Amino acid sequence: MMVRNVTAISAALVIGYSMNIPAQYSATLSIDEATSTIKREIYGALLENWGRDIYGGLYVGRNSSIPNTNGIRNDIIDGLKECGIATLEFPGGCFADEYHWEDGIGEYSKRPGGDLKNGMGTDEYMQLCSLTSTEPYICANLKTGTPSEMAKWINYINKNSLHPNWYCKYWSMGNEPWGCGGELSASSFSAQYKNFAASIPTIDGKPVVRIAGAGHWSPDWFNQIIKDNPGTLEGFSVHRYLVNDWTDHAGPSFNYTDFQYHQIIQLAYGVTSFIKQFDDAMNKVDPEKKIGLMYNEWGAWYSEIPEQGYTFSQSTVRDALIAAIHLNAFNNNCERVQLACVAQPVNVIQSIFLTDKNDQTKMVKTPVFYTFRLFKVHQNARKIPLTLQTASFNQNVNGTSFSYPFLTASASLDSTNRVNITMSNSDLANAINIQIQLNGSTTYTSAAGQIITADNVTALNDFGKAEQVNIQPFAENAYTLEGKKLTVNVPSKSVVLLILTPAGTAAASSSYGRQNRGGCSVTTRDGSIVMHFSTATRTPGKLFLFGVDGRIIAQTGVNQQRGNSQFVWQPKETSTTNGMYIVSVSTEDFSIRRKVTITH
Repeated sequence: MMVRNVTAISAALVIGYSMNIPAQYSATLSIDEATSTIKREIYGALLENWGRDIYGGLYVGRNSSIPNTNGIRNDIIDGLKECGIATLEFPGGCFADEYHWEDGIGEYSKRPGGDLKNGMGTDEYMQLCSLTSTEPYICANLKTGTPSEMAKWINYINKNSLHPNWYCKYWSMGNEPWGCGGELSASSFSAQYKNFAASIPTIDGKPVVRIAGAGHWSPDWFNQIIKDNPGTLEGFSVHRYLVNDWTDHAGPSFNYTDFQYHQIIQLAYGVTSFIKQFDDAMNKVDPEKKIGLMYNEWGAWYSEIPEQGYTFSQSTVRDALIAAIHLNAFNNNCERVQLACVAQPVNVIQSIFLTDKNDQTKMVKTPVFYTFRLFKVHQNARKIPLTLQTASFNQNVNGTSFSYPFLTASASLDSTNRVNITMSNSDLANAINIQIQLNGSTTYTSAAGQIITADNVTALNDFGKAEQVNIQPFAENAYTLEGKKLTVNVPSKSVVLLILTPAGTAAASSSYGRQNRGGCSVTTRDGSIVMHFSTATRTPGKLFLFGVDGRIIAQTGVNQQRGNSQFVWQPKETSTTNGMYIVSVSTEDFSIRRKVTITH
């Protein structure tokens, strides 16, 4: 028998309690109290030389027939931009504590091991970050490296005369020092961190965010480090994977049973209490939340599919729900959670993309990809405090008791004064009808929605087949907006986005989102770059001209209004001879990247 208990969820934590009353679902949004910013860096990914994440995944080599930019797959470059990945951690993970960065610079064919071992080095990583508008985040080698090695690396990036625009702000010192990073105690790691932090060079205009890379699950490690290193850290990293045990991990990634579904979904909901235990400890020394909780490894770690590579797993509707549960929790705790990275973007654990080991031309976007794309409306928007009342799954299955809430939600107010609401419904069988009270001084006159779901929770996107899981318009009869009340029927096993538009603002549509509201074509003429926009841009965009080596040659702003569809730009910095370049156009509505030849 399923018992549907009522659970109240605040914006910061989950508080569960049982009541002998019929189940009810409701939420209240305090829109005028939206002040805290949901940092883009929450929407990050761990890029690590692990399995086929980099080599045989993202990086196929400069001589590959697969379209690439300096060895990096173009389809994944475009996909990272499309789904809104905002941070990329490099080079690991455990791999970071064996990595020496100077092996990955210079002529790629002369690097140790060649192109497919060290071809993805610092220059290529910084180029990738530039092309995808992601924030660089480097994990320095604390186990087999030295403080001076890290200092040289910081100077190489942040004080590079060939690339004056390069800037890596986030530097983690160490990775899981209790395990693969050296099997240290908290006090031993704290002493090592002190030596590394002291070596960081001061570079005008490019301050460094110092992160203690503990990757630990206990606040005791934070307490030790902050006691020994007051005033010398701006971030503390934590890792949390969803696993039942370290033999079978989280079980199969596809064709799983309902019991296995409940196991992992219940673990996913633990993200909120995990954040709270660290926030409670950090508040004792940092009540103003100046030190960020860097949740830089998270995801469901399933049993691998060995024929596709080490720790390769599939991704289903369940993983869209897992991603939504985490991202809603990060949004709701954005004052403390200031950076997060799903592990990992390609072919490993909670992947965003999968490539076929047997035919690397094949690539699919996973349900996790589409969840990130759905949620990117929250990036750099202001968190709207909310309270949520939800029933729970409360049942004994195969001798195991499960208890977790069905709904999660978060909301934000963007720069156009639109309200963005994301919700997930983990109920396998039942749709949920929820009433949302909109408390605030603004009147919202229209709503539009999108949804991720499928007929079966085990639905997935597979190589060479039509997608079964992606973003679809949310049926307009599933929600109504009447004054200050929004009523939504959230289908079972689904992730939903609702966008509310205030009076006097152009209404969003069910296809709202970057790359769905238009674009532009790019040509060249007489040394100029000519763009023809198919729609107006709602906000100013950025236009970059890159060399094929990833160096930024020039940049400008672009803001196209109705009736003026052409934009002509003649960068002064280009050579007077013919040359190949990469043009990148990025607005709130779309992003494109094109190779061009500029002839003078």
